[in-house]
Amino acid sequence: MGRLARDDDHVVRLLLAEHHQEAPADLLLRVVLDGAGYSEGELTGRPHFPRAGLVRFAGSPHPAERTLAVLDLRTPADVIDRLSHDEAWSVRATAARDPRLPVARLLALLEDADGQVTFSAAANPALPVEAMARLVQSAEVMHA
Repeated sequence: MGRLARDDDHVVRLLLAEHHQEAPADLLLRVVLDGAGYSEGELTGRPHFPRAGLVRFAGSPHPAERTLAVLDLRTPADVIDRLSHDEAWSVRATAARDPRLPVARLLALLEDADGQVTFSAAANPALPVEAMARLVQSAEVMHA
């Protein structure tokens, strides 16, 4: 597996990462950084995906890399907050799901013009119960 993980061909590395449950952590990160497409969520969700140190991507010029910073459990709440203001909706949506996001910002994201960000904020486990109840009530009114 080591030789395939170091192969120069991105497709070889991608297929190895997608189909081998014990793919090395460094391979998973490299494949995601090189562009894993639809597989990215599955690869970053694996237990052995390397999360430590991903905060280094918070200032990346690439939105896909900035989203990785949220996966690092040591990323400070102020960085998560900053990412929730990002120009890229995908970065804002990723930050909106994170329970480290300050509640005031989380509530503001419920009003975001982009529906994906609003949906992500509504799925945040730190969302106050009162806000959840308002969401349920508004959904009931829309479907009545």
